[in-house]
Amino acid sequence: MAIDKTWLSMRHFLTAEYRDNIYMGQQEYPICNTEITTHGLIEKLNACTLFASPLKRSVQTVEFILSTYTDILFNVVYLDQLVERGLGDFEGKQKDSIRGDSEYFIDKKFIVTKTPPNGEEISAFRERVEQAVKIMQAEYKERDVFVVSHLQTLRMIKFCFANSYEYDKWHDVNYSHGEVVKESYG
Repeated sequence: MAIDKTWLSMRHFLTAEYRDNIYMGQQEYPICNTEITTHGLIEKLNACTLFASPLKRSVQTVEFILSTYTDILFNVVYLDQLVERGLGDFEGKQKDSIRGDSEYFIDKKFIVTKTPPNGEEISAFRERVEQAVKIMQAEYKERDVFVVSHLQTLRMIKFCFANSYEYDKWHDVNYSHGEVVKESYG
């Protein structure tokens, strides 16, 4: 009898920069809290492969998980492909100062198919995340998987699994900082 595998996702813990409405992108910012909502999902794990972005906020989130859930056997794998999308010249800037630019924003929401100045194109971002998905899928055949990453990266993982390019629905997919979510990826 086959045992069902679990795939969990979690957006890294909150940063002061996010709270202060600053675009982070690939910048190295530390977490400012460790408020976690597990919905009892982590606690059900015995062992799993934890894939994470190597950016500081994700690494610190993983460190908290490892030190808190010591009875779970975690195999931690940091993948560069799980780094947040490069936002180029937007990174480090106040969101309110650039969200009025109608070339890149509609109703203050970033048009995901646009490339910020000196930023990463959506096709390159997707290709990078698809590489991570292949690695994680191969592991998922054998073990439970837990992904700790960034909002846009977690969204792109979901779009890759759905084989969807309907980016007008991009902002309908959301992950809260520090909340563990069970995915239905097969």
